[in-house]
Amino acid sequence: VNGYFSSGDAEGKKTNMGVTRILTGGVYNALSLPFAVNAEAIKNATDREGNYIFDPERGGQAPEIYLYDLANVVLTSNYDNELQIQFHLLKENEEIPANKPFIIKPQEDIVDDFFFYDVTMVNPVEADASVDDVQFLSIYIQAHVTPEADHKIIVIDSNGELQESNEGVTIVGLSGYFVVSPAIPAY
Repeated sequence: VNGYFSSGDAEGKKTNMGVTRILTGGVYNALSLPFAVNAEAIKNATDREGNYIFDPERGGQAPEIYLYDLANVVLTSNYDNELQIQFHLLKENEEIPANKPFIIKPQEDIVDDFFFYDVTMVNPVEADASVDDVQFLSIYIQAHVTPEADHKIIVIDSNGELQESNEGVTIVGLSGYFVVSPAIPAY
């Protein structure tokens, strides 16, 4: 079961947080956390044994991390009439806000708990990063989401690719998915 944990009542206080979430190596994964992180916090993340999992200078492997590009989003259809959603790489001094989903592409599978240090947990709420007719929503517990007449559902599948769901889909916790206006061309 995907989730997060700390050693006590952590809301609003600096604490160490554990995350239970499988991330597939070499492909894009959506991730949502109930605390803000920056490049330094990600470099300092460890596994249960204290091994740095994302810092190449300390034996880990640096992941690619992308944020939904709120400042410069352009939604276009290419010649195949496909939706194109733009992201940008996390900059060294940039922070990923708590409850905002982001994309992470680890080099190797992450199958065990991993830990972030000296972070401030906030109330985990489903939040979004919205631009015009596209929302990137966070989700904290596994749920089934279904497209409606006023929106489509697009997920990142197990191969790390965007996939439109016509029937609905079960999304794992600590993840994210896209809600797209039907006015936007199909993916």
